[in-house]
Amino acid sequence: MSNATRLETKAVAIARERWKNTKDLPFPLDMLCQGAMLGGPILFVFVALPVVDWTIGGDQVSYAELWKSGAGLAFGLFLLLVTTGAWGLAARNRASRWALVAAPPAPYLASLPFVHSGLLSREDVWFGILGGLVMGAIVYACLFHLAGVRRYFAGGRDAHDPGV
Repeated sequence: MSNATRLETKAVAIARERWKNTKDLPFPLDMLCQGAMLGGPILFVFVALPVVDWTIGGDQVSYAELWKSGAGLAFGLFLLLVTTGAWGLAARNRASRWALVAAPPAPYLASLPFVHSGLLSREDVWFGILGGLVMGAIVYACLFHLAGVRRYFAGGRDAHDPGV
């Protein structure tokens, strides 16, 4: 067996283990984590490569305009944080929760220098930051204070079973 084949086999085994771990998360966090583990990387390809044209605020924009406006950076950053957080959560990495807490406000903060582009208004960005901070606080409360999540990190026990 070649080194490349062994590496692929190990990567598949790790991914399978992480996927299995998500089943120990409380509902609906298990589904959200699985969705982010799959959807995040797929959507990131569409942001990173000029595959499709985008619509922002009802305006059709090209790939170049997407990035020039800051929307590509914002969306890419959001996907990166969510994907990192989901895979880290599946690996039972406690620190990865911070990526999920930061994911809602971070794209809007990254958009601030691009307000002059015309696609994003200053009001939309500030409202997004405020909403992102509120959503980040809700995510924080769920990932750091829910008993089922604490059990998940405590010993790898099934969070669906409250008697554990």
